[in-house]
Amino acid sequence: MTLTDLAVPLLVGHAPAPQAPADRLLFPQRLAPWRAWEGSHHRLRRARAAVAAASGRVLHGGAGGPEAVIASRGGAPRVAVVVDAPTSSQQAALIAPLAHLRDVVVVCPPEVLALLDGSDGAGGAGARPAPGWDVVPLSAAGVAERLDSVTDVLAVGHYLPLGAGAYRWAQSHGARFVVVQHGILTPFMAPLPVGAHLLAWSEADAAFWASGRRDVSHEVVASQLLWRAAQEPPANAGSDAAPTFLGQLHGVELGRAYMTATSHDFCRATGALYRPHPAERDRLSRWTHAAWEREGITIDRSGTPLVETRSPVVSVFSTGVLEAAARGLAAWVHAPGAPDWLSALHARYSMSPWGASPTPPPPATGQEPARTVALALTRH
Repeated sequence: MTLTDLAVPLLVGHAPAPQAPADRLLFPQRLAPWRAWEGSHHRLRRARAAVAAASGRVLHGGAGGPEAVIASRGGAPRVAVVVDAPTSSQQAALIAPLAHLRDVVVVCPPEVLALLDGSDGAGGAGARPAPGWDVVPLSAAGVAERLDSVTDVLAVGHYLPLGAGAYRWAQSHGARFVVVQHGILTPFMAPLPVGAHLLAWSEADAAFWASGRRDVSHEVVASQLLWRAAQEPPANAGSDAAPTFLGQLHGVELGRAYMTATSHDFCRATGALYRPHPAERDRLSRWTHAAWEREGITIDRSGTPLVETRSPVVSVFSTGVLEAAARGLAAWVHAPGAPDWLSALHARYSMSPWGASPTPPPPATGQEPARTVALALTRH
């Protein structure tokens, strides 16, 4: 009996991934079907989101809810930036442009405040704001006062609580809602809001996310996440180093059974180190890691940031492959029996399969993408 055989009985109630188109979103227009699909895969996450959504409702005149804040800098800001979570991808897409915006307001959870100066928050500042920001609790009165002059709202979409509230506010106040891409796009991504303006990594990504819709506009700004990775010192460790496999057991796009078998078999065959995704903290993931360790697979529990990795990198389709390639590391994808949509994704991002030449670094950009994002907001 294989590890996958042992895991499958524990996956009862975990909906299988549906068939997906290769050139567009599965749910290209309406958010409700996407929410129903996403909720069926993440029941616990859906319960937490129902609680967190109260903060989003404050932006549209609802009752108060879990703690969120409004941080403002300068006078009469025209731009509002909405940060739903302090993830590295949202820091790159939403917080990095703040360095190029003088008068701006930020709606975010308190834990984001220490990051507003562009740092990683490692100094332990917690909910203390970076210098120069005036912070008030998120409330209907605060929204009316701090967002009165706003004409453009920047977010990663309208599918997370604060972004959803900000989109409703933008619609009711005639503000432009701007969506900035913060990761690679699969067919299971939430659709763009009606009438949104997209800041995409590439023309191919813009076409994919729009999925033929004519109510959305776009421009290409490239990726701050990948640009930042390219600024790191060269990190090539040589082709003889054991690879690091980036875990994605939490992902629903291919189903846990596939991700478990693919990760396990690759690490067993190559001696690769397995690096769990930060979301792999549930009981089943922890059980899987322990079972693999008993088989001799090394689990990376160091907590070392991915940017400090010196070994070659492999994953099924993680953005980490592109980050590693940008840093000069050898990087590949490994997805045996991949569905057509995943093969198309690999091609869209020029991700090389294991055994071929490594993934090339992303095309260089003449200007820092964060500055390009800021210019796109201020010239409107």
